[in-house]
Amino acid sequence: MTGGRARRGAAPLRSVAATALAATAALLALQPVLRPPEVAAGTPFAQQRVGTCHRADTPEEVYLVSDRRPPVPCDQPHDSETVAVRRLPAEVVARPERPGPEELAELAADLPCGEDDVRRHLGSDDTDRHWYVGTRVRFPTRDEWAAGERRFRCDLTVIGRATTLGSLAGIMGRPESAAVRRCLAGTEAVPCDRPHDAEVLGPTLDAADNNPAARARFLAETCEPEARRFLGAAPGDLDLLATLQGADDADLHCVVLALPAGSRVTGTASARARAGDGDGGGGAGG
Repeated sequence: MTGGRARRGAAPLRSVAATALAATAALLALQPVLRPPEVAAGTPFAQQRVGTCHRADTPEEVYLVSDRRPPVPCDQPHDSETVAVRRLPAEVVARPERPGPEELAELAADLPCGEDDVRRHLGSDDTDRHWYVGTRVRFPTRDEWAAGERRFRCDLTVIGRATTLGSLAGIMGRPESAAVRRCLAGTEAVPCDRPHDAEVLGPTLDAADNNPAARARFLAETCEPEARRFLGAAPGDLDLLATLQGADDADLHCVVLALPAGSRVTGTASARARAGDGDGGGGAGG
């Protein structure tokens, strides 16, 4: 496009283990009596599968480096869902003993819990983006490592939710996807299942390019076509307006704005458009 530099808003894919596990490992090193035991019974790592859901029954279990608890049905309360099971890097595979918790915490931050895997599982893409999704990494137990297991498990979590119901697989095509979409309540970014007045699409106009001519080009050449792809219809046909709106950063974001101006809704406009009835997971929020 001409004019200002557009960039795609990057959906936050964060390794929860990278920070939380490090903090927990440091605490446990100082207080050995608090070290939670590795779960000896349950499901061996060799039987871990993509698409299974998991529930931590205690806060300590959330940060265990290994997890052999049996999976739970995804329609029951759970806090994570496996999206990939992969072999560890060669330099780690070669080690005869499993690294300790502190080193595993550092390793978790660099492992390829890939964006492609996450997108395939959720059904998201550059137009239909996901947000508020984090990753958690699990490793083999020491005994499994000694027996030759060298894979790791990537689990997805919904950030800010202690538990969730239902599988995340293909969620972007369902109204429940509002929990993993980014909306704006004024300038505050919130999940779309909370009251909001605008839903954020992918493209973003850098603050450095925020001038009237660039805004006009960006809206006409990028935002409006993006909104039509996102909704499958012209925004005006759905009582929406494709426009630019600032958030709690300095950039301008492509959004679809609920009409009349000042209206608050819940749910995702994408699901409402697919439902064709103006609802599809949300309604007026006051």
